[in-house]
Amino acid sequence: MFMALAYVLTHVLWQDVHDLDDVLKTVSLMKWKPDKISELVSGYGELWSSRIMTASMEAMFPKSNLHYAYLDARKIIIVEEDEEDDFVIRWDLTQPKMDLYLEEVYEGMRAAGKDPLTTGIVIIATGKQGDAN
Repeated sequence: MFMALAYVLTHVLWQDVHDLDDVLKTVSLMKWKPDKISELVSGYGELWSSRIMTASMEAMFPKSNLHYAYLDARKIIIVEEDEEDDFVIRWDLTQPKMDLYLEEVYEGMRAAGKDPLTTGIVIIATGKQGDAN
């Protein structure tokens, strides 16, 4: 199981590295200031840490009564700016996305032979404010 997780994790990380390479090429060609994309680039570190933690916990405790799930909160949580330039979560749009995510987690649990009613779920999430649709 550990080798399968390592393979999937390596594949995802390499996809991100290629995406970052494209971003940096664009920044170089457009002569943008690096500070404009520094948050984007540093955000990849947060994503990688969460993915690595999720895979590590799942590999270290495969027979535990816990299920570890990775969540990129940017793909679930929808925020908008209000009149005071504060960010407000749009729960009416966020909740259906979270429900769908949890259903996918439950399906994964069932496929792994874990009962969603008797197994704890540990969601390791990352993300910054904003909508990544």
